Amino acid sequence: MPNTEKIKMLNRLTPHLKAAAQLVKTASLLKISMANKKTRDRSPNTNTPMLFNEKRQVETRVSAKIPVRYRAIKNENETEAAFDHHDDVKVSFSKNVSSGGIFLVTKDELDFESLLHLHVFLPHSPEFVSVLARVMWTDKEGAGLCFVGMKQAELERLKDQIRKITR
Repeated sequence: MPNTEKIKMLNRLTPHLKAAAQLVKTASLLKISMANKKTRDRSPNTNTPMLFNEKRQVETRVSAKIPVRYRAIKNENETEAAFDHHDDVKVSFSKNVSSGGIFLVTKDELDFESLLHLHVFLPHSPEFVSVLARVMWTDKEGAGLCFVGMKQAELERLKDQIRKITR
């Protein structure tokens, strides 16, 4: 093939090559985005929740079906009294719990990193633990929540209940 024909053919292919290069670049970005989402949702090799660029949980997580009342809040300054005067309070239960977080069984769509105010009802007790939690991941069953605000006394009560469950 003479050089002039090669040049003409390259000129005709150049827009297609540029489009192909753009597709490869877009696919690479999409692959990175999906990898970040996968690690934010769940570890691909286990059923353990984990966060992108964060360490795995270190607290003992126990299977426990515990009643939970919850509502979405806009900020950490919403008071306990506000919890009782809203019609958007929902009721569900946990699948598992630790002193650092809880898996909340729910069909509600909870936004990643949104804040929830929880009342976690302790087994064998009429009392509940009031806690602020952040949505760390979701799946078709519910959401993995990380506790972000709890009084020390309530944390100790929760830890005591977890110890009783594991016996």
